[in-house]
Amino acid sequence: AAEYNIWYDPEAAHAVYRAPWNRMVFNSLDVDQYYKYRKETHDQIKLANTPITRMLDEMYGARFEENPDREVSIWDLLSAAYVIDPTLFTEIQTRWVDVDTNYGLNYGRTVSWKREGTQAPGTQKADILWKMDEERFWDLFVELVTMVPEDPVNPEW
Repeated sequence: AAEYNIWYDPEAAHAVYRAPWNRMVFNSLDVDQYYKYRKETHDQIKLANTPITRMLDEMYGARFEENPDREVSIWDLLSAAYVIDPTLFTEIQTRWVDVDTNYGLNYGRTVSWKREGTQAPGTQKADILWKMDEERFWDLFVELVTMVPEDPVNPEW
């Protein structure tokens, strides 16, 4: 299946993927399958009672109460984590990446090749986030969402 943002406009993604960037880094759906936001972490941050943790509790609290085994995908958190601290990612694979723009079952699907010479002509290399130090990631997440920013207008939360 195609990732929605790529499937929505495969030709645009194809052009972006093939542009001669100095470097491309991809957060793949593959890496997201391993790392999820869970009730254990939610309960930990909820105790901080900050504006951000209250917002997260409004979004996920009832869902976790209904199903304590629920897991929430964290695609965007993984991308943000890479920008904040690339060393969180312990394995990054370099591949040639493209988008299938042939009308058919794979239309809009991202494809990649590991070995040089096997990729489609014009395809560019990209670094693909593959594995991360999950403990360090969640420590960073908890630290960031539980910190109380200074607010000169509303000093009391």
